[in-house]
Amino acid sequence: MTIEAATSTGTAPESPTRNYSGADRLIDAAGAHGVELCLANPGTTEMGLVAALDRETALRTCLVLFEGVATGAADGYARITGKPAMTILHLGPGLAYGLPNMHNAHRARSPMLTVVGDHTTDHLPFDSPLTTDIEMLARPMSGWVGRSRSAETSDQSVVDGIRAAIQHRDVATLIVPSDHQTDVTQRISVEDLNGYQGWQAHPCSRPADSAVEAVATSLRANDARPVFLIGGDALETRCRTILDRICRRTGGRAFTGTTAARLDRGGDRPEFGRLPYFPEDAVAALSSAAPLVLVGTKSPVAFFGYREHPSALAEGVATLTLSTDEEDSYAALVALDEELSGLPVGASTATVSVGGQTAALSDEQGLDGWTIGSVAAETMPEDAIVSIEGGTVGHSFFAASQNGPRHSVLTNTGGAIGQGLPVAFGASLAAPRRRVVAIQSDGSAQYTVQTLWSMAREGTDITVVLVSNRKYGILNTELQRLGHTSGDLANSLTSLTNPSLDWCATARGYGVPSSQVHSVGELRAALRRAHAVPGPTLVEAVVG
Repeated sequence: MTIEAATSTGTAPESPTRNYSGADRLIDAAGAHGVELCLANPGTTEMGLVAALDRETALRTCLVLFEGVATGAADGYARITGKPAMTILHLGPGLAYGLPNMHNAHRARSPMLTVVGDHTTDHLPFDSPLTTDIEMLARPMSGWVGRSRSAETSDQSVVDGIRAAIQHRDVATLIVPSDHQTDVTQRISVEDLNGYQGWQAHPCSRPADSAVEAVATSLRANDARPVFLIGGDALETRCRTILDRICRRTGGRAFTGTTAARLDRGGDRPEFGRLPYFPEDAVAALSSAAPLVLVGTKSPVAFFGYREHPSALAEGVATLTLSTDEEDSYAALVALDEELSGLPVGASTATVSVGGQTAALSDEQGLDGWTIGSVAAETMPEDAIVSIEGGTVGHSFFAASQNGPRHSVLTNTGGAIGQGLPVAFGASLAAPRRRVVAIQSDGSAQYTVQTLWSMAREGTDITVVLVSNRKYGILNTELQRLGHTSGDLANSLTSLTNPSLDWCATARGYGVPSSQVHSVGELRAALRRAHAVPGPTLVEAVVG
């Protein structure tokens, strides 16, 4: 598609109400380059951008009440579409509020454009109260950091950021001083706008033939007992289908990483086990590998260091890399499959989903991590998107849903909590025809609870399964692993009581209908109702 010239001069017409600004130039360039969503929590230094967005524009713009909601939603949007959304944040402190979910997006390899306003260039030397080193804050969570040079070049600055986000599948942060937004400039030419539209990212590089040959040679050995660990683009269904056949040729097994940016499951898709979270379990799962073959991922490490367990989970295990997280895993697997074509194909080692979930739970049973995860799997609609945050129900949901309908799962890739609700919100904006189910623990939900308001305002079809165990369960587990018997202070620091959180009141306060359930039967009925009505609903599932 090209943009038609509106005047004989070859430029688009001037606005009848105000002058064309650097912010107009930036927004027009972002839209021409394929950005369709803006998630904004602006302040004074971003009013030029707000004024530009106030024009008739193709960008859908959503107000969020907290910067971590903006960055988390942009992550969820990218995981579904593969495209960057734009966030607008206010100076260094606003960026700092968004950093945890930028970290998760960075680990998920999600393209994202973070636009941060700054003081006018002539005001910066005065060190006013909100002046900060924005570049320094952004750099650890960004693959690219840039600063606009002028209003006249603001279009090129934003395009550089968008291209960096797409090319490197990462967060790009662009800092735009306020005067670069409001200074008057010439409208972008139609030629330049069309040039922005025509740009395409370069495909991932193909792994070296020598890497494929080395893996194939190892797998042909009589004593080979291969274990494949897959991540990144190797999680795609087309890659897992080929890997299942390779496993059948070699007698191998496969694991996905402990976390996944996106994993499409159910139906006839091959299902591999997840690498366990705790290091001793992961080491045991990998110890028999001969060799361990990495596909689209790095050698696994523990989430945390423990004196009695190695940080490198494959320590002492012969390891080969078929494709890195920067390379084309599909091409690598196709090439490996061809190399092994002379080997017979045996029975599948993957679990292939073939039908609907069969529930064995009675309506009278109480709620715990296992029953909540099982009922969530049983009741989710076909083609749902499931955002999971919290260890209480994650294992049970994965186990129960492997025989269920087709769905996509989004998990916490970076470990910074507070991503579950924003990622669900962004995924729903990306795929409005798919029901989103956010399975969310109560402790981590408090980090970005403001997302409920944005869900209500935008009318997104999201069912929040709020797992209410009234504690930080993972911290209790870690204290036990430390060998500590909790006293009053430790119990207080891991408890969410005194007072208990009133989730139904909280949800209603943000405009989201809610209900509270205590049994399997009540949860089943509540989730089926929630999935059947448009808009968001919160169901508080009380454990115990």
